[in-house]
This record gives sequence, C-alpha cells and structure tokens, in this order.
Amino acid sequence: MTEIFDGPFDVDYGHVHLVTGELFVDDFGGAFAGQSNGLCGAQQNGVLALITGLHTGRTPIRISLLEHAPELGDWEEIVEASLAPATPDAVLRGVTGIQECAFALPEASYRVRWSVSGMDEEQSQRDAGPATARQWLALWPAPPAADAILRQTSTTAASWHGQVSTAASPGEGALNDPEPLSAAARANLEMQARGAC
Repeated sequence: MTEIFDGPFDVDYGHVHLVTGELFVDDFGGAFAGQSNGLCGAQQNGVLALITGLHTGRTPIRISLLEHAPELGDWEEIVEASLAPATPDAVLRGVTGIQECAFALPEASYRVRWSVSGMDEEQSQRDAGPATARQWLALWPAPPAADAILRQTSTTAASWHGQVSTAASPGEGALNDPEPLSAAARANLEMQARGAC
C-alpha cells in the first residue's frame, strides 16, 4: 500500500476533482450521467468528480494506492467506479484550485472506491466548527466495470444518488448542490475551475 495523501484538504461547494494529464472536469453533470452513484463521477475519461461531506473549507481526505480492494470498514457511504488515467500525472484539486496534491499513478486501469462518513453532520453544520466528515479515495489495478453503491446511510448521499438517477445523459438533469447555486454562481465556478487547470 502507498499512502499518497492524508490530511486536511480545501474543498469548494462540496466538490474535489482528481484529474490526469491536462484534463479537467468540463461537464459536472456529464461526469455522473448514466451512473448509479452520485458521489464519484467517472463518466469523463481520465477524471473523477468527487462529492465531499463538507460544503466549503478544510476536510480530511486520504488517498491510497493499493494492490487489491480494501475491506469495507466502518464507512457510512461507499461507492466504486473505474478510472483510466490519461497519463501517469494525477492531481487532486478543489474546484477553485486553492490547494492541489500532485502524484503519479502507474499506467493501469483502476478501480476506485470513494468512502465518506459524516455527510449529514456536515450538511447541518455547513461551515460552523471543525470538519466532522472524512473521506478516503482508494485506487487499485482492475479492469473497467460499472460503478456501484456499496453502502448508503445518509440522507445527503441519498440525495446525490437520487439526482444521478434523473440525469439521463450528459447535459440533462445536471447535478445540483443540495442547496443549489444560482445559474450565475455555477457558471462563475466552472469558469474559475477551468482557469485553475
């Protein structure tokens, strides 16, 4: 096992992105279209759109490169998807690019597991007090496979999963924050994210 990152990470609007090469998440709704899970969007080649427990601020995130699938553990929310990196160069970044964690992914096809706990507590607190949510992104070599929800316990995760089920195709029914941004704010956020890449 290789620990890539383990510490507080700056998140914006409940999102972080793992990107490879020169790619970026250019269609947030499209990243989830056709999936069953609404926490780890993997429908755009070479990138992952990840939903965090915390809306905005610093929250604990761990990234591990493994040889095989880990045990489920005590995580409240667990989803899986597949990732085919565009290049070995990978970066985890917040939507506005305030913080970045760059690392190398050996060339392979990966299964990714995004595990989150404390989503409902964070949604009720928003930005008040220390982060109560925690997140773990585990990656291991595996052939591509359909995404899956392995565990879902919170109403916040259920809301994200429910939004995915209504997004029939890229550009249709794009996912919204449980407290939606205005169209102008979302456009500004997407423009900032493009500039940060």
